[in-house]
Amino acid sequence: LLKVLETKSNCIRLQWKAPSTNAIHYETQYRPHLHDYATDVSPILWLTHSDHTSAILSLPTIDAQEITTLVDDGSIISSGDFWLKLEIPRTNPSIHSPHTSPSSQVSPAIPFNASEDQMKSAIKSILLIPGEIRVFRYSPGSNGSSSLSVGGAYSWRIDFKSLMGDRASLPLMTVYRDTLDGSYSRKLNRVGVKRVQVGQSAKYKEDLSLNVTGLEPYAYYDFRVRAINSYGPGPWSDVLGEVRTLLSPLYNTEKKVSPVIAGQENSKL
Repeated sequence: LLKVLETKSNCIRLQWKAPSTNAIHYETQYRPHLHDYATDVSPILWLTHSDHTSAILSLPTIDAQEITTLVDDGSIISSGDFWLKLEIPRTNPSIHSPHTSPSSQVSPAIPFNASEDQMKSAIKSILLIPGEIRVFRYSPGSNGSSSLSVGGAYSWRIDFKSLMGDRASLPLMTVYRDTLDGSYSRKLNRVGVKRVQVGQSAKYKEDLSLNVTGLEPYAYYDFRVRAINSYGPGPWSDVLGEVRTLLSPLYNTEKKVSPVIAGQENSKL
């Protein structure tokens, strides 16, 4: 609900409640109000305020997962590919699965020694939500975040940052299958995936406000706002119409009247 907090001769301060959707920011428009008795019936275009109102109180942290190819000690991986699938955690536990929703898409083949760009491209091809991805590859025996000590095996750290600012929408990677060579006798999956950093949801403002400046004194205006997130803009709010700015102090000829205190009405007579 859009309302007026403060009115001045050239400025009006608006306030509204954030809707249930996770908006990134809000766009505000205004226009001079056209009264019914006006002779000019041409449409008046809405003007967009130059400043967007941020809706985010604190940014989300990054959710990180690590992919590792595994071999026995003394063996190496010299060829082969593997494929990934993503599972998106559900926000509504009553739909099919109480935790995740598997993607029906499988990534393209990922080489055993995929570059950072190859890994990023493969994951983005099956990503179901808008978001940012960063990939860091660690070679065998490197001193990166991976604790690998086995030659011939690589690891990739995948950093996900949801543009929705919601940890519940961040994906969980799973291995679909692999064709890697090299000796491997353990019962674990040949390609391991683990979460190494759990993200936190962004915090959003409940009450938002904006000063619309540069208005004419003693004039009527209409206002409206809309939320914008990573999917685009939402619908406009109901129009807050016929909001009048104050008379400019330069033209205010009203005399100030001192307040009368009870019992002192005739003290100066």
